Amino acid sequence: MRAIEITIYSWLSDAFTGGGATHYTFQEPFQEGETLGNLLNRLSSRLPPFGKFIFDADSQRLHPQVNFIFRDKAGDLVKDFGRKLNDGDKIVFLPVYAGG
Repeated sequence: MRAIEITIYSWLSDAFTGGGATHYTFQEPFQEGETLGNLLNRLSSRLPPFGKFIFDADSQRLHPQVNFIFRDKAGDLVKDFGRKLNDGDKIVFLPVYAGG
């Protein structure tokens, strides 16, 4: 079975864990030929907290307070949305941090 590892950090993970955890990690199976965009849309539909806090399927955008890392590089939704997933890929979702 092909799977991608998804990790959600900081306060974003609270909706998945009930609070108190620093992160939430899970394996998500996918079909051959599936893209990152397909995955984001499916997760948004299947996991209500994902749609509420991470990816808005209606606008096809990440929520403004979210960044991601895909294949060990800062994610770019425009470039990465159509990339095909590979078995063992990892994606990390992080809240945007600002301040001094």
